[in-house]
Amino acid sequence: MKRRVMIASLMALAMLTSPVGGLNSMLRVSAEEEPGLEMRSVTGNASETEEDTEKVQLNAPIVFDWGDISSIPVFPNAKYTIWWDGGNIEEDGIFNWEIEFYKDGEPYFSEIQPCRTFPKLQFHFTFRDQVSESGTYKFRIRAVAASGDEIYRDSEWSRWSEEITYVRPEQELGVVSGYWDAEKTGIFHFEQLDISESLLGDVQYIVRLYGQGQGDKACASKYISANTCKDSAVVDVDFSDAISQNGGDRYYVTVQADSRNIDVMARGAVGPESGILDTTSRSDNSAQRAENSSQGKLESGIAAAASGTTVKVTRDENINTLSNSVMQQLVKRGDVALEMEYTYEGVDYHVIIPAGEAVDNEIAWYGPLYLAAHYSVANTGSGNSVPAYIVQQGDTLGKIARDYHTTVARLAAANPQIRNVNRITAGQVISID
Repeated sequence: MKRRVMIASLMALAMLTSPVGGLNSMLRVSAEEEPGLEMRSVTGNASETEEDTEKVQLNAPIVFDWGDISSIPVFPNAKYTIWWDGGNIEEDGIFNWEIEFYKDGEPYFSEIQPCRTFPKLQFHFTFRDQVSESGTYKFRIRAVAASGDEIYRDSEWSRWSEEITYVRPEQELGVVSGYWDAEKTGIFHFEQLDISESLLGDVQYIVRLYGQGQGDKACASKYISANTCKDSAVVDVDFSDAISQNGGDRYYVTVQADSRNIDVMARGAVGPESGILDTTSRSDNSAQRAENSSQGKLESGIAAAASGTTVKVTRDENINTLSNSVMQQLVKRGDVALEMEYTYEGVDYHVIIPAGEAVDNEIAWYGPLYLAAHYSVANTGSGNSVPAYIVQQGDTLGKIARDYHTTVARLAAANPQIRNVNRITAGQVISID
């Protein structure tokens, strides 16, 4: 007899012979009836109220496993997906699946899957997107009643899955960033990674479009095979249709290099947020787009710079502000300095942000006067500038003294912050006497 009919019969019998609460023991799925089910969640199960105990308890999956072994030869990452059987539940209703992952015996990640209407047979979840660290993983699942549901209540947790071990390979993909086109609204550009010919087929770029007015949720995604664009150093991505459909907003993009076989080559981290494309106004935003493009290119330059080097902005580039995303990239790198020369209201400025000294204070835009006040090396229009130098990888104080026709002793006297003349670090700013 189908479960719906059985429950209806039990409820009818209970109404004739006992209070509704007497039905609980017949409907509740307990750990005694299902050996291996745990009664407590690490995230905490609230104590049952009388109202809860009167509801029908959902069943946790009893059949589940890691990915489909048969698909691994063509898609090796499939082993890190999971699937489970939702059972033969036939009642009308909506519920969620809650999945909990442990790594090396400790809580690692949890996920609430979107509401599902049942009956459903098999469900899948791509946990491979969260596999980034070496370790031994396991998971368990439970069914969670929808908010305000008057019929069902949460199931107990399922038993734990079998364990699976991931060893992160030494070879990994790098970080990718990009920028908006200065002329064509909705066109985004990013530079490809340097990937060997033999691995191109195993790499794809995941390019996601976000709108700030939409809760910073991805409103469009593009999956681009590295093999299909191998002949282009710069890849163009057209988000104009998605932007048109979603309406005016402040849009930004992230790019991630994804590996088809994470056992051989680890995927790259999600790249920094691009500059903002502001489509909230219907007026001509060409100046805004040009500014965003300049900031995007600068951000990409910082992301791609070698450790210990300095990214330089010349006066001819007409950049006298920094976007928040550029400053965040400097904060994230921590090993790259930024040197800027610009003119603002007729005054020439020279600004240096030493490696590791960019400040994360969540200002949307860092203007020319802000930069001059916090990072100015010389206001070249004031007539009292002090020459400065950013230490590069491989520099010594003796080499710098020779290049500037001075002595180590004079440099040391002009830079009391140098405690050991035999030890200076790349990105450090020193005054030249």
